[in-house]
Amino acid sequence: MAMENNTNCNLCGNCIKSCPHDSIRLTPRKPTSQFWSMTRARFEESILAIVIVGIVFVQNITMLEFYQSYLK
Repeated sequence: MAMENNTNCNLCGNCIKSCPHDSIRLTPRKPTSQFWSMTRARFEESILAIVIVGIVFVQNITMLEFYQSYLK
């Protein structure tokens, strides 16, 4: 009842097994559908997303052909 989102859920199933009223269930939904209903972004999650995008960007740049000639 108190859970607002499933950010920290790793699908262990403990909540389903321990619920005395059988009110917790897993329901499928479209990927990324939760992004459009977010009311407040958390600072630490925003920073993590920026860092991950930065790492992916740098890795992709280093794989391009012009990067090796740029280093020389």
